[in-house]
Amino acid sequence: KKKYMINLIKNNRLKYHQTIMNKLGDYSYRMKRYDLDFSLAIGFSDDQINLGKFISVKRRTDEFIVLEDNLCCIVLDGADSSAAIKAASNLQMDFQHRHFNTKLFISVVTAKDYYNDTIMNHSLLDILEYSILNNMDNIDIDTNQVLHHNK
Repeated sequence: KKKYMINLIKNNRLKYHQTIMNKLGDYSYRMKRYDLDFSLAIGFSDDQINLGKFISVKRRTDEFIVLEDNLCCIVLDGADSSAAIKAASNLQMDFQHRHFNTKLFISVVTAKDYYNDTIMNHSLLDILEYSILNNMDNIDIDTNQVLHHNK
C-alpha cells in the first residue's frame, strides 16, 4: 500500500502541483501586498475514503482542492504555522473518530517559510511523501518536524 501511495504522488506530481498552483494566486497576492499569511495542508488516506465528502466544515475564505478522492489539499487563509497545525490536528481528530483504523497522512506548509509558491508546493508534496515512507500516519507534520525527526 505504501508503494502504491508513493507511486500515485510521484506519477501525478506535476498535475497535483499545477492544480494547487492554480488556486494560490489571490492568497499570494494578499501575502505580498498586505502581509496576510496562508498555509497549505494536504491529507492522504491509505484507503479509498472520499476525503472531499469527509471535509465539509471549513471557513469561507479557505480553499478546498480535491486532487484524488483520497488526496485533498486545503489553503488555510490567514493561518500561520501554529494555526495551520491546529486546523490540521482538528481535522485529523475528527477523521480518526469516524475512521478509527484508517491511516491518514497530513503535511502542512506555511507561505512565510518559503521564497515562492512553487517551492512551497513542492515542499508540501515532499513532506507528504516523507511521512508516508516513514509511517508517520495520524501525525500532522511540517518542515520543522521533518528536520527534528532527521536529527
